[in-house]
Amino acid sequence: MSYTGYRYRKPYVDNEDYNDYNDDNNDDNNDDNNDDNNDDNNDDNNDDDDVESLDESRINTPTNTTTVDSVQGGSEADVPSRPQSSLSFTINGDVSSVPEHGGIYRIRDLKSDRAITLVEGRLTLVRDAGTRGGWQWRCEELADGWIGFRDVVHGKYLGRDNKGGFYVAASKLSDWEWFVLRPREAGGYNLCAKHWSVLKAMAIVDEASWPRLVEAKTAKEAARWEFIKVEEDPL
Repeated sequence: MSYTGYRYRKPYVDNEDYNDYNDDNNDDNNDDNNDDNNDDNNDDNNDDDDVESLDESRINTPTNTTTVDSVQGGSEADVPSRPQSSLSFTINGDVSSVPEHGGIYRIRDLKSDRAITLVEGRLTLVRDAGTRGGWQWRCEELADGWIGFRDVVHGKYLGRDNKGGFYVAASKLSDWEWFVLRPREAGGYNLCAKHWSVLKAMAIVDEASWPRLVEAKTAKEAARWEFIKVEEDPL
């Protein structure tokens, strides 16, 4: 027996079963669509909650910083304000300065309140220097960082005398007149002179007649100086 072709036979499907199958599929699709819609609605609601929370956080953000006084019932006026000026005031109410090139200064010992002064050609310390000459020192700074102090009246420089002391004699700012300022935590500066490859801090020796300026042997002996900027006296 031979076959000349294949005849497709349509399968038998019961109409009632077919309708039930379609109903089930429609129900499943409706359930999936409802679930997707619910998820989308929940996401939108969550986004709205986040925005509302963000708005509330902005509204509730304090405009002033909370302080200990405000927590304990004090007013904001009780909190001391930060000083607007960074100037350092001396024990006499003067304003201490950092020496700069071209400035004129009174160089005063913090401990004794006496100023470096040239009296009758002799370098000493005087508490009341008066109003004219001898205590005004013009700061000069070299390109390599060394600084010097020149007496405004006589035009001579403060420097080492090569005998363990200091004097005012040089007309030119050379290495014997070179100084470095060493700031101290306790206040003021050590005035250090160049001595070969080391620095010698300036100290004070009190004698019966004239206080003298000498090279300190120890760091403890070094005097601490403050610099009070002044205007040059019209001579």
